[in-house]
Amino acid sequence: MEKPSGTKEKIVETARSLFAEKGYKSTTTAEIARGAGFSEGTIYRHFNSKKELLMECVIPVLQKIVDSTEHYLEHYPNQEEDLRSLVIKMLEMRLQLFQENYQTFRIIFSELLFSEDMLKHYMEFIINQEEKISGMISQIEATEEIKRTRNYMLFGMGQVMAIWMYLNFMKWSKADGMEFSHEMLNISQETFLPDMADYFLYGIAGVSEEEKIKFTRGEG
Repeated sequence: MEKPSGTKEKIVETARSLFAEKGYKSTTTAEIARGAGFSEGTIYRHFNSKKELLMECVIPVLQKIVDSTEHYLEHYPNQEEDLRSLVIKMLEMRLQLFQENYQTFRIIFSELLFSEDMLKHYMEFIINQEEKISGMISQIEATEEIKRTRNYMLFGMGQVMAIWMYLNFMKWSKADGMEFSHEMLNISQETFLPDMADYFLYGIAGVSEEEKIKFTRGEG
């Protein structure tokens, strides 16, 4: 994230950090003002309410992700990529966006159950994302790699939650009383992205039909 350059940006950045750390309800505008180095009145000169400030911490980031996805899809070389490569690249892009905007997504996932406005905006974001991706995938259905054309929404949401769990897993695994095997902790981005792409594309077996045929013939 870029460093804030003005009063409003400084307030939003401070609020985002505190909301992510303490939660929306546990954070006061007085704390935000103190952290930003302004008076509490300054906050209300820029925002009508703490709720409006919360949404300002989230909505521009979601829009930036929508715009970046749209830019990628506009320049996606359909003829040069197979479906698996496409999925891996999309997962890589989403992982990077989550890493760059970790605090924002921590706020989102913390507040979804309590804020109807947050839920509304996040579902609009998901729908927007998946409509664009579905439109692109329809262009490569001629390859016959896609066997089902339903539930892109669930496919996209599954990706989101898997990425979020991946980003948090190593930190959670260090908590007192948690014991995991070396295999469970031996997760790198280089293996995570292809493995997750294979899981979404080919199921728990993790291989394509072509690979299964090669294996059966003793070629794999």
